[in-house]
Amino acid sequence: MGERAPAQCNALVFLAHGLGGNKTDWGVWVRALEARFPSWSILPLESIEGGSKFGGKGVDALGDLAAAEMTGHIQAAAGAATGPVVIHCI
Repeated sequence: MGERAPAQCNALVFLAHGLGGNKTDWGVWVRALEARFPSWSILPLESIEGGSKFGGKGVDALGDLAAAEMTGHIQAAAGAATGPVVIHCI
């Protein structure tokens, strides 16, 4: 969704939706943040969509899914970065 941050700093912004939500819930915010911070990578979480509903997965399982998704993005950014990786979670 977002562009990669400049070489000196990679900024990743993870957006986690609420119960029964999905990544499209963040559409307005993604557009606003991309317009304001075009070098940031704006990343609504996708891995938790299926389980975040009544009777869905437990918070521990959703946390594991979110952590695995975020770790993949962080490792990719760190591997390509020549500077620090800044992480924001909303």
